Amino acid sequence: LQLPNFDSKNETIIAFFLGEKPGFGWGVQIIDIVEKSDRVVISIKQIQPTQISNSGQKTHPYKIIKLKKIDKRIVYRVYE
Repeated sequence: LQLPNFDSKNETIIAFFLGEKPGFGWGVQIIDIVEKSDRVVISIKQIQPTQISNSGQKTHPYKIIKLKKIDKRIVYRVYE
């Protein structure tokens, strides 16, 4: 897992982890990031494979993003 370089005084790192999933084809998509007066709303979508494999293999989908410094409450909306 390679984390991006960042300046903690000027930037915020946001990470989304879906946990262990069966097979491949899973992912995380950032749909929208909206800054409101009192919060930042981050909408994400869980990407599912069209067919789940029974191979016994596992995957751990995640997404890491870097944003300008956020000093407001962060709210997550997750769509499946």
